[in-house]
Formats: sequence, C-alpha cells, structure tokens
Amino acid sequence: MHFIFKIYDFLANDSVSGIILIDEPGFNLHPGAQISILKILKQLSKNARIVYSTHMPFLVDFENWESILLLYNNTEGNLYANYEKVNLLKNLDYCLHSI
Repeated sequence: MHFIFKIYDFLANDSVSGIILIDEPGFNLHPGAQISILKILKQLSKNARIVYSTHMPFLVDFENWESILLLYNNTEGNLYANYEKVNLLKNLDYCLHSI
C-alpha cells in the first residue's frame, strides 16, 4: 500500500498527468484496505489515467460500469475483452439492488 501513497504524493500537483499501470494493488491486503485503495485510485484518476488489474472484488468500482473491462484468453491464447459479461454483471447488479 506504500506505493499508493507515493503515487498520491506525486499526483497531488494538479499539473501532473499521465498513465499509471498497477498490477494487483490489493494483493495480500485486508478487504478494508482494498476499499481504501479503491477510493484513493478514484481520487488519483482525476489527474491521471489509472489502469490496474485485480482479482479482488473490493477493487472493482461497481458504481462506474464503464470503467470495468473483463479480459480473457480465447482458445488460441489471444487476449480479448468480454463486454457481454460486463453487461451481464451490470444487469445482475441492477436486479439485486432492485429486490
């Protein structure tokens, strides 16, 4: 989590912009810490584009569906985005909140 604070300090200057790539920012962290990281990443995204990979549900911003991209390997081993599954998850989330 220390690296998040370093990035935060760097981007605190509003004139700084760019792209930040992070692999598994919530790895080995308690779910509460993962939620804190998501909040920090959302704030940092005002000044820079943040792209991160995760398997952690607490680092998925379900309030911002257009920011979610599910990636898979197809049978040939090529990476592809599965927009249909994102829409399925979005509809499922909507249905669960409607109950």
